[in-house]
Order: sequence, then structure tokens, then C-alpha cells
Amino acid sequence: MPDEIIEVIIATRNRLRKLQQTLKSLIKQNINLCIKICCDDDIITYNWCIDHKYEVYNYASHVGSVACRNFLSQKTIGSVIYSTDDIIFQPESIKIAINSLIERWPDTDGIIGFNQTGNTNKVPCKSGIALVGRKFMDRFPNRRMFCPKFFHFAAQEIQMIGEHYHRFYFNEQAIIHHLSPFKESRYMDKTHMDARIHKQCDHLLMQERKIKGLIWGVP
Repeated sequence: MPDEIIEVIIATRNRLRKLQQTLKSLIKQNINLCIKICCDDDIITYNWCIDHKYEVYNYASHVGSVACRNFLSQKTIGSVIYSTDDIIFQPESIKIAINSLIERWPDTDGIIGFNQTGNTNKVPCKSGIALVGRKFMDRFPNRRMFCPKFFHFAAQEIQMIGEHYHRFYFNEQAIIHHLSPFKESRYMDKTHMDARIHKQCDHLLMQERKIKGLIWGVP
């Protein structure tokens, strides 16, 4: 595990300036990361990523962050951090998460949730951003991490599957800062509003799956 390259997957849509901040914070971690980016119908960001030598892909139509993340996660072979394009990883946060994973599950069969700051008083999803160990990744069908029926809001089932197998740990010291428009209105953008169009359908699906006892990745 110490020599393993951590793969970071990022779905992005029309947020180049925010994405640049996220990428800058990843570079500052000073550890070996393999960053993969999927643009959700965003040719401007795609071209910028090409120019800056990132591994990047682009959907020609708007498919949602879940589809983008699943596309990328299938291309991974190691431990994976799934990230949004509007967060800033705080110094040492990824090292803290990695050390936490190794300490609890040396075989990498576990999940570490990052602690988000920058939100309102509402408790954020503990698996909104997480490090999923290499061995745990094999629990997902073809390494697709998220239930493909969701459009955007699917990260809650990462925590659910981790807790199902008693292999989820939320590390309060592994801090990321979310550029949340609910905390600071200047961060509001069309991408955020577009995602909320699908919020009701995703939440209805969320409740339906809970009632049926369904968790993505659990047979």
C-alpha cells in the first residue's frame, strides 16, 4: 500500500476555475496520485485538461456525475478517491486518509470518508468524498462504484456498503473544504443548479432503495 499510486477520479461540468483549485490542492499533497477527469459535455474544460497533460475524457451530451464517475472508476486498478470539482483538499488530508486505511485495513479492504468544511450547519454526507481501498473496489460490479440509476446523488450508498461490511471509517482529520453556495452565495453556479433538477428523482430512488434494503455492491 505505501508504494501504491492512489487514483483520483473527478467528474466535472463547466467549472474550470473551481476544478483548477481542486487540482492545485491535489498537486500540493506531495504524494503519488493518478488523476482521471471526465467532462460532462464540457469541451472547454476538456481542451484545457488536454493542454495540461491530464488524463481526460468528454461526454458529448449531459449524462450526470454518476455516469462520469462510473466511467472513470472502471478504468482504475488501485485504491480510488472520488472527488467533486468544487472542493479543496487541505494539506496532508490524503496522507491522513491513506494512513487511516492502512492502520485499520492493511489489505485495503475498507473505506475512509473525508471530513467536509465549508458547508452549512446541516451534517454533510460522510461519504460525499471518500478513499476506497483497492480490495474493497473489487466488491463493485466491474469497479463501477455507484448505482447507475442515480443521476447525481449516489454517494450515500458508499457509506452504506462500507457500514454493511463494517469497513467504513469517517476520519475527521482528513479535511476537505467544499466551496458550497449554501455557505457562500458567490459559489453558486449553473452546474450546481442543474444538478438540483435531478434531486427529487434521486431522493425518491434513494428512499425506494432503502425500503427494499438495496445497497449497490451488496449481492
